[in-house]
Amino acid sequence: MFGNPCGVYGMPASMPMGEILNTSCDFCNYDEPHGSVPPRIVHWRRDIQEQNGETIWLPCVAHGYPVPSVRWYRQDSSIMTSFANNHRITEQEGMLVIHRATLQDSGKYVCVVNNSKGQEQVHTVLTVRDSLRASITPSHTLVTVGTSLSLRCEVSGSPILYLKWKKNLKPLVLDNRIRQQSNNVLEIANVRLGDEGMYQCFIYNSDESAQGSSTVLIQGEPIFCINSH
Repeated sequence: MFGNPCGVYGMPASMPMGEILNTSCDFCNYDEPHGSVPPRIVHWRRDIQEQNGETIWLPCVAHGYPVPSVRWYRQDSSIMTSFANNHRITEQEGMLVIHRATLQDSGKYVCVVNNSKGQEQVHTVLTVRDSLRASITPSHTLVTVGTSLSLRCEVSGSPILYLKWKKNLKPLVLDNRIRQQSNNVLEIANVRLGDEGMYQCFIYNSDESAQGSSTVLIQGEPIFCINSH
């Protein structure tokens, strides 16, 4: 850790651009304090959203005198877990650094600062995202009039907020014959010639979307010829 006589923790040289921390101290100066000052957290982030695999910095800037210590914990329900023996998640100069972030790192993190005059804590909610991907199984199919059709939208990525089906780039009208099941499956009963076309499933979150497509061809009912002798 580094600081000044006011007990303000700064930003390491390796901190990414755009994460400049506000370390202003509005009632301290850089002379030795005449008395003890309780710790006060002056900068943190309530919510952070980053991509899977990135290095993520969770800032926690505090001042006080004596210089306050800073400790990070992960909170799961009422359980607080430290990072003492974790080599991938480390504490550096008052900040928590998560290397090679995974989706499982999403959650609530608590910064606790204290000195001989008191303690203060704040929390940061971290969301680790994974790029959205979608595809439809089968990608091509030939169906006979009067039979049924099932199309499954295979999805991955996080978070997925909602899913929509379209046909030929237009919203698909659902009814008693055409239904969207809870497991991302589109069911079409009693297939008609008009059901032919390109079907698409779209998945969305607040930052991006992805789509998969499937071409459905419809053939008429087979005609059987009976030869009489």
